[in-house]
Amino acid sequence: MGHAALMSFVCLLADQIACSLAVQLKTSDSSSKLKWMRREPFGNGTVVEVPTDTGAMCMDGSPFYFTIWPGTSTHWTFQFHDAGMGCFTFSDDEAFGDDDNNCEKRMDTWKGSSTTRSDAECTCRNYDSEGNNETCNCVGLLDCDGSLQAGHLDEPLTTPSGRKMYSRGRRNLQATLDMLLESYNLGSATDVVISGQSAGGVASFAALDAMASWTPDAKVRGLHFAGFTIAHEKAKAEGEYIDQLQKMYDFHNIGEQMPADCLADHSDYPHYCMLGEYSTRYIKTPMFVMNSRYDAWQMYVFDGMPWGDVYEPEGGDIVPDLKDAITAYGDEWMTEFQQFIDLNNTHATFVTSCICHTHCGEDNAKFLEATYDGKTLLELWAAWYNNPVKVNYIDDAAANYDCNGGHVFHR
Repeated sequence: MGHAALMSFVCLLADQIACSLAVQLKTSDSSSKLKWMRREPFGNGTVVEVPTDTGAMCMDGSPFYFTIWPGTSTHWTFQFHDAGMGCFTFSDDEAFGDDDNNCEKRMDTWKGSSTTRSDAECTCRNYDSEGNNETCNCVGLLDCDGSLQAGHLDEPLTTPSGRKMYSRGRRNLQATLDMLLESYNLGSATDVVISGQSAGGVASFAALDAMASWTPDAKVRGLHFAGFTIAHEKAKAEGEYIDQLQKMYDFHNIGEQMPADCLADHSDYPHYCMLGEYSTRYIKTPMFVMNSRYDAWQMYVFDGMPWGDVYEPEGGDIVPDLKDAITAYGDEWMTEFQQFIDLNNTHATFVTSCICHTHCGEDNAKFLEATYDGKTLLELWAAWYNNPVKVNYIDDAAANYDCNGGHVFHR
């Protein structure tokens, strides 16, 4: 399979690897028939604007759009795009130094407007029972609502400069599905993959069960990369990620997108239902969750470790002063993830000990070529996709930057 393609698949889902007890990772046969069906922008894809009279629109009022690459089958893939965390303020003082947090400033970028981006890419994730990549109808979903496509306000807000700001994330998704059902034969889908990485992974967690209900006759699978976040104590402090998440949750009225049973169980802090640690406990649709226990982005944003020392350490070795902190974060992350593993369901997991976020995939061929019992990571996905059974591939190696050649895994 193509290195860049598989890499995206692997680390996008937050890199969760593993294999059976004492089974060594080996190099895969480069002739593997499994390849992602890449839908390149500006090819045969079509950018489809959703009429604003449906209530769908970007933050600045410009039309929401999706990009579709029609296939010749009844297979569908939806790809949520990663536009980072949403926004929750009109004040730079409250934005904590990130312009993306300021909704008015976000309106002038592709993260808040459809006028500055020409398409939303998509990659087919559908495989037949023999592991052959299937052509699919691939749909890329623009992220321009500032709420991880989970918020909705009936009326626009007025910014300090007098502009109208719209929050229509849920409506964008619903109107898109309406159009696909009416005009693109989505109702005849036999199988649907809903995928996302990083912030797109968070969005796909939130939308998975709802989207599955729109195609009840199809088998629906979730494929999530690097989106399993935890309620790390440092991230709860004023101005940190989880505090910002609460502000975004309130600002965009996100509660209506969250599972009712999660909100009931966590009524004192309902915004926690946007964290993977909590949201995944309530998702019924089968999903394959991939993540690194040493998620580089989380250790940087949640724990405050220096970006360069985590992402690009000199010599590719763990910075000695961070070794204990990295180990501690991985232990905490795995403790919370274990609660998800222990659920009675048909979900699959793939956890790596390589320090990475989404970037590890496309930059490291070792990770793509690693195999378990003669099967690549992509082949493991294909097998589970057609027969979802509870399976967990867990890397028990110490934190490293190998991604993940030569390590021992268990299932």
